[in-house]
Amino acid sequence: MATGLSPEELKKKVEEAVKTGGRAAVQEIAKNAEPEEAYCVILPTAANNDPSVQQKLKGVNGVVKFVIDGSGTYWLKITDGVIEGGKGEPSSPANATITQSLDTFKKIQTRQLDPQMAFMQGLLKISGDMGLIMRLAQLMR
Repeated sequence: MATGLSPEELKKKVEEAVKTGGRAAVQEIAKNAEPEEAYCVILPTAANNDPSVQQKLKGVNGVVKFVIDGSGTYWLKITDGVIEGGKGEPSSPANATITQSLDTFKKIQTRQLDPQMAFMQGLLKISGDMGLIMRLAQLMR
């Protein structure tokens, strides 16, 4: 499961998808993405190029860390609605952490599993600022 694209190619493809096909087109790209592609390129690029997402996240600030057992640690930093993503530990302390297995990540990406159901089944664990997580969830819907 990987897009097979370089980060630059993936970024351009996501930017074009946001312009022409919206959220559904981005989700189609993301369904084959590895966690690094999703958190470092796809989510930040899609959010930063979609005015509706920018509006929803305006005024939101914080860092969310994603621990994917079997893959690594990733983060999204939100600064007044602008999103930056990376791999490894974030440079500033995380306000919230989401932990899941690589299998759960893949099932959520391919829409085989709803994130809320994964949480209720204990497959996805959340700690920290739930308000931030709820605002970020708007980005993924």
